[in-house]
Amino acid sequence: MSLEENTNLCLKHCYPTIQQITDKVKRVRQESQATHDLQYLYIMMNGPSPWVKALKTVLAEESAWESVKSS
Repeated sequence: MSLEENTNLCLKHCYPTIQQITDKVKRVRQESQATHDLQYLYIMMNGPSPWVKALKTVLAEESAWESVKSS
């Protein structure tokens, strides 16, 4: 694996974009609908406050969550 490929892999897992996170959350919620009615979302992270606020806003707008909270 090249250095660029390794860097891209690490970035994807360690600091994903807002779109990557929202896509993953949507996928998990859809896959779990048969057995669970997920209504609350809690995201554990240590990102900068403005970025976390932007993420929470996008998540709340894209899906009807009862609550979106973060660390």
